[in-house]
Amino acid sequence: MDTTRSSNRGGLITIGIILVIAGLFLIWGRAFTSFLTVYLLGITLAVVGIVEIIQAFFRGSIGGFFLTLFLGLLTLIIGGFIVLNPSASLLTLTWFFATFLFIVGLFQFFYGLFARPFQWGTFLVGIFNVLLAVLVYNHWPVSGLTAFGWLLGLSFIANGLSSLVLGFSTTEETEVVKPSADGVVTYSSQIKKPQDRERNY
Repeated sequence: MDTTRSSNRGGLITIGIILVIAGLFLIWGRAFTSFLTVYLLGITLAVVGIVEIIQAFFRGSIGGFFLTLFLGLLTLIIGGFIVLNPSASLLTLTWFFATFLFIVGLFQFFYGLFARPFQWGTFLVGIFNVLLAVLVYNHWPVSGLTAFGWLLGLSFIANGLSSLVLGFSTTEETEVVKPSADGVVTYSSQIKKPQDRERNY
C-alpha cells in the first residue's frame, strides 16, 4: 500500500490556479482595477493617518507626540491627495509599480539563471516582468491610466504559471508500507519523479 505525500505539490498547483484566475479578472476589468486600487490605497493611508494622529495624544513624551502627530498628518495628507487626484496618483503608482517589477524581474532572471538545477520557470518570469516594465516606460504617460491593471493582472498570471510549473515538476515522496514475515510493519520513503508516475499507467 502506498501513501503519497503531495501536500506541497498540491499547494503549489492550487496557488498557481488561483493566481492565474485572479490575474484574468484583473485584466478583464483593468481600468476599474487601476482606479479601485488607487482609491483603496488613498483611503487606507487616510485611515492610518487618522489613527496615528489619535495615538499621538497618548504618547508619554513631547518628542513622541510631535513625531507621531507629524507622521499622522503627513500620511493623512498623502491619502487625501490620492483620493482627490486619482488620475495623477495612478500615473505615479503605475510608475513605481513598473520600477518594482523591473527590479524583481532582474532578481528572478539572475536567480533562475545561476540556480542549480536551472530554474527555467523563474528565469522566464523574470524576463516577462522586465519586459512589462520596459513596455510601460516606453508608452509613458499614456500607459499609466490602464497599465496598472494590466501589470497587476499579468504579474499574477506569470507568477501563477511559475507556481504551476514548479508544482507539476516537484517530485513526490511516497511512503511504502512493508509488512514482514513476523508481522512487523516497516516504513520506507521513496521519491517518485513525474516520468516515473507516467510509466506506471
